[in-house]
Amino acid sequence: MSKNKNKKKNNNQEVFMQISSDKTDEKIMLKVPSHYKDILNRLMADTDCNDYHNSGDMLQFFCELFTELDHKKRSDFEVLLNSKVAKTETISDLVKLVLQRNRYYILRNVDTLEKLGCFHIKASRINNQDDWIAHSSFDNAKIVGEHIKREECGKFFRGHYVGVYSCFKSDD
Repeated sequence: MSKNKNKKKNNNQEVFMQISSDKTDEKIMLKVPSHYKDILNRLMADTDCNDYHNSGDMLQFFCELFTELDHKKRSDFEVLLNSKVAKTETISDLVKLVLQRNRYYILRNVDTLEKLGCFHIKASRINNQDDWIAHSSFDNAKIVGEHIKREECGKFFRGHYVGVYSCFKSDD
């Protein structure tokens, strides 16, 4: 097998992080992007890690924050993390994402540009009647969906749409 095929095969591996809650003795499995495998392996090797952004302390802080979320928020976080709308590379990025998850939204069962466009047309007609989207017809829903997805750099993931609220489009 060539190196590229091997690399591609390894990138498609599912990686899970087991998170334990000190308060409830609950064990939670969180699916994370495959690049976290190396980081987690280094942390589990008990080697002295000088990398602050991937330190054991940062991982512990993330675990504390994550276990405080209710089941629905945990599920939403997993979708957000694995959709790759928010770029994460380190454990500290996970902390940042869990603290800033209100910047993103998830539309359940919206898996096409047409459905995305229809949702935004309806929402715009209720909330912002002056917007061009509110004046769009449902026949143009796919075009509206393309525009929204491009503007938000949103992604379709597991039958859902993950987007960025427009007030947070730039990096603050």
